[in-house]
Amino acid sequence: MADFRVLPLATDELVCIFETHTGFLRKIVHGETEIVRAIYAAVRDENWNTVEPGIEIRNVRVEQNKFRVDFDALCQAAGVDLRLSSDPWVNEYRLAVEEAAAIGARLQAALFVSDNALQELGQFRNMMDPAIIDSCLIFHEKEVSTSERWLLMAQELLHGVQIVAGTNAYFAELNRNRPPKGFPAAYSINPQVHAFDDRSLMENLEAQPATVESARQFCEHGVVLSPITLRPRFNPNATTKTIEPEGQLPGTVDRRQRTMVGACWMAGSLAALLPCEAVVSLTYFETTGWRGLMETDLGSPLPAKFDSSPDEIFPLYYVLEFVAGASSVLRLGKALSDCVSVLGLRDRDASTRYLLANLEAVSKRIRFRSAAKAIELSILSETNLDTLRKGTLPEAKHLSISGEALDFDFPAMSLALIWLKP
Repeated sequence: MADFRVLPLATDELVCIFETHTGFLRKIVHGETEIVRAIYAAVRDENWNTVEPGIEIRNVRVEQNKFRVDFDALCQAAGVDLRLSSDPWVNEYRLAVEEAAAIGARLQAALFVSDNALQELGQFRNMMDPAIIDSCLIFHEKEVSTSERWLLMAQELLHGVQIVAGTNAYFAELNRNRPPKGFPAAYSINPQVHAFDDRSLMENLEAQPATVESARQFCEHGVVLSPITLRPRFNPNATTKTIEPEGQLPGTVDRRQRTMVGACWMAGSLAALLPCEAVVSLTYFETTGWRGLMETDLGSPLPAKFDSSPDEIFPLYYVLEFVAGASSVLRLGKALSDCVSVLGLRDRDASTRYLLANLEAVSKRIRFRSAAKAIELSILSETNLDTLRKGTLPEAKHLSISGEALDFDFPAMSLALIWLKP
């Protein structure tokens, strides 16, 4: 199916596309070589947040060896973190422990301390159950990247727990303020600091393992990526407080959290990051709510803006469910190729399975090569989205492989769950 939001343009030497919904000029190609990925203009607010534009095309003129597009862009602004220096952290901690116990998981706690860290960490130690707490990310409320003083203090007080250094912000902040040696280092990831459209989300996946490789040069004990989210949680460069407009979605919430776009992005992120040797752990999203894997039993606080039902299962839940329990990650070469991500997993019984994501809004024909005699294939797409949200996966199809290859249709922005059969 043609994507009418994309306008193909060409000169005698160059070919490119113009996105009518974002104002991006993309994939400028000379012959078979891509020379520019994208050209765009961004409008920033007083805190350097990028303001998402509304695009209105006024005129498109294509002539021999040149083209012109006139358009208007209207820009109008609109784990558990425990801040130990504030009173509510005790209740937040207890709720997080209950959630972790309910799903059979250990807890990664991000501890924000003040100059009174000795007392604050001591209070946390008195409440902490080492059987529940897996690791503690230590952040000082006045530091961009945690200095050694607070890390050594936490290491002395919180016995039996891995202490993690780093930043609550991004890799850029970690790189500018490098952590002390002797600890894993944390930073967060999201794909929407500069642009918001679906294509940019998917293209940004290529940069995720590049940040890990760079961090590996000065983080000898590995990196903890936490949290990984669709939207920024805060602006580390803000000089004034951002006021959320009443009746609008908070800036930390993305409607695509409950769609196939969110699920495909998560699958692509896992495919890009899990094979990285320097990764200690990955933390994605929240457990429930409009930033989580499923809706709460109360439903959406703003149904007109985020139309989820009580207890609704978001498609990205199935991504995590598919990955859970694997014993190792298969080394496949390129995890992202031709806008398809591939993640290979091996189970304890030596069986293998694969998670594929079509990262584009166009369907594809996939050739799956394997020495196995058959596979079981389940496709998650827009056609079965309502069923997925009610908690039911589509029944897997048993398909025979002839000549060590199997061709199948891969719908736009969809997932393929593949189990190899002997």
